[in-house]
Amino acid sequence: MVSVMFWMLLAMGMTAWAVDEMVVVMGKVNAGGTLVTEVGEVYLLHLDDKGKEVMSHSPKTVIVMGRLVEKDGKQTIVVNSYQVMEKTSGQEESDS
Repeated sequence: MVSVMFWMLLAMGMTAWAVDEMVVVMGKVNAGGTLVTEVGEVYLLHLDDKGKEVMSHSPKTVIVMGRLVEKDGKQTIVVNSYQVMEKTSGQEESDS
């Protein structure tokens, strides 16, 4: 499911979009608990178990599916699922 969404993101030239209350965001994980998209949008990761799992993949690029909430005036993603992307031969490619 996430792989299909990844290709949709690339085809649409987008790094994030919302569907109902869920979001899908592709960006680089930073050790400070943030996800930064290619266009510089910064999202905080909610540091529950899934958020900490995503953080453990710093500094890789990931696709995160989750719920977008405002926490202390900042965009925060409560992670439902994610996929780590690996660079091979200059292109992003799925872990799986």
